[in-house]
Amino acid sequence: MKRPAKRRGFSLTEVVIALGIVGFCIVAILGLLVTGLNSSRDSLNDTAIAAAARQVMSSLHQPYFPGIAPGAEAATAANPLGAKATLGTVYFDVNGKRMQDADGADIRDRAVALSLGAIYQCTVTVRGDARALGPDPMETEGNSLLDVELEFQWPPPPPGSAAPNRVHIHASLPKY
Repeated sequence: MKRPAKRRGFSLTEVVIALGIVGFCIVAILGLLVTGLNSSRDSLNDTAIAAAARQVMSSLHQPYFPGIAPGAEAATAANPLGAKATLGTVYFDVNGKRMQDADGADIRDRAVALSLGAIYQCTVTVRGDARALGPDPMETEGNSLLDVELEFQWPPPPPGSAAPNRVHIHASLPKY
């Protein structure tokens, strides 16, 4: 009596099914990789913007905000925030560090900031009672609480256009 020959290897059907399963797994893993990279990029942006916002708010928290001229408009019931002053634009690098020249002054020129690696652009706007924007708010009767708006955009857009990524941060800051 002859024994049946032993089967060696896999049939074509088994190989095709195995390749289909492996292919499906690879597609799923690549999809998760893209999601993970996007999440990581968003996290890095959030961290850098938080560091940049902390720097701006720290510099604004002084007895007198340099560069803000007292406005003519006082706070009223119809306009409780009163005067508005835009302090200008500040640029930050990929780590959220303020772009400064050798003397420690902020770099405000867009072309220079971009050539030095600026990633984030922040426009600082302060609103408050015009009397509180002056050099000595303690001697006025106005509200000494200011509304600070930080608008971050990245990458820094050309003048007159908007960046694809934008974050607004609003905070109230006591004016001492």
